[in-house]
Amino acid sequence: MNSAHSAPPPAQGFIPPASSAPAAAVRRPVDGHRPGIWTSVDRPLEALTPPDRSEAAQLAVCFATDYLSWDEAVPERRVEALGWYLPPGADCTLGWTGKGRQRVEAAHAGRIISVDYWLVVDVRARVTPYRRLSGPPPDLTDDFELLEGARWSSVPPTTAAGWEAGPSMWLRLSIPIRRHDSGALVVELAPIPENAERSS
Repeated sequence: MNSAHSAPPPAQGFIPPASSAPAAAVRRPVDGHRPGIWTSVDRPLEALTPPDRSEAAQLAVCFATDYLSWDEAVPERRVEALGWYLPPGADCTLGWTGKGRQRVEAAHAGRIISVDYWLVVDVRARVTPYRRLSGPPPDLTDDFELLEGARWSSVPPTTAAGWEAGPSMWLRLSIPIRRHDSGALVVELAPIPENAERSS
């Protein structure tokens, strides 16, 4: 994955404190369903290898770009795009009501902190919202071909019939990234209960 907008910090090896490693290994969720008894020692080493900071920053920037971009005319495009970042079975519709149009113009990674088995990346994105205009429905003709080795992003075109671009704004995300049991990096995306902050 490559992003011209990311500015990741220099790569640094993350070594969790020895005292917290066993607890983190136990708290780390298990990916998928396996027959028999599944314990913390059954995971492959690839799944327990701490994420590389540069790789995590790059993934976070790309995820933020697709997460904050959408088009109600083709909602499946965002679902498909987010599926590349999330563990299998995760809800790829989170973070959007399914209405409206929005695109990320730029995204930049900043500070990275470690929390148990995650690296949490601070990302700031410049977002342009769109307002619907009266008139004929948009032309949804899409005859573009995907280049070999590429995948679609959820970022819609800069212009579309029936929509007017508004002023851009900056949004900030804290993106948790961890290793999947396969060894791949994934984004930990989940809804937060309404009373989570009040009960903490």
